Amino acid sequence: VARARRFRARPSWRPSSLPTQNRRTGGPVPFVAASFNVPSDKAALDAALEGLVRVDVVQLRRKPRPALYASRVRYQRDRGETWDSADVVYQRGWGDCEDLASIRAAELRLRGIRARAVVRASRTPGVAWHCVVLLPNGKYEDPSLRLGMV
Repeated sequence: VARARRFRARPSWRPSSLPTQNRRTGGPVPFVAASFNVPSDKAALDAALEGLVRVDVVQLRRKPRPALYASRVRYQRDRGETWDSADVVYQRGWGDCEDLASIRAAELRLRGIRARAVVRASRTPGVAWHCVVLLPNGKYEDPSLRLGMV
């Protein structure tokens, strides 16, 4: 009897093989999370947020920055729904809930803490969801509140 082989997806790129310099301008090449229509399914939102955390881990490992809470980055609600990576947020100086939660989760992972950025139902009128960090002890941390969300 033949056994079925388990398929394991492997990335087609490695962080060390990514270009670090823009050929045209000579400046650094930022990883910018693509804009997309935000899905309404919580599982799809969590999966997209996990992808952003992984991008942030690569960026923070490649170019260390001050800790999020010690930096000049602040919370500001995004007019559109663009999910931005750490490079963009630190350069711009602000991010909204998913940007800040993904950066904070990436920081904690780089310190060996198994944190996850997750989507929760929002209590704010007119806002369907909100992103926070789930810590290994089961508690939630909200970077948006610590960085100026009212």
